[in-house]
Amino acid sequence: MPEDPSTTILRLGSEDESKSMLINFESIENTMNSEAHGDPMAKTTELSTRSRTRRPIPPLGARDWMTPSETALLLGCSVATVHRLRRGLFPGTEPLPFQQYGRKVIFRKVSIAGWQERNEKGGLAA
Repeated sequence: MPEDPSTTILRLGSEDESKSMLINFESIENTMNSEAHGDPMAKTTELSTRSRTRRPIPPLGARDWMTPSETALLLGCSVATVHRLRRGLFPGTEPLPFQQYGRKVIFRKVSIAGWQERNEKGGLAA
């Protein structure tokens, strides 16, 4: 049994075989630390840790468009239902008007108001 606590014996194979490998965890830790602190002898490259900064979205009153979550709040449904309405998956209801910029989907306030007026059900069924 080794006396140094940072050293461990790892047995390979069956117990009958006397092959064992001595692992010194202290040397492994020192190697990892030297690589992490920019040692020129280290063979790893450091990854850039800079993060992107995004412009904040203007307040809702200052813009003429809404995000899917804001549209869901306005319509009183879930975001998933807003996307289903957008794709026209509900028979008898025209698709929700939207604009797409890459993967971003926005809904214009005027278009949503017009869509609501056109799809509003009249009075109670008698």
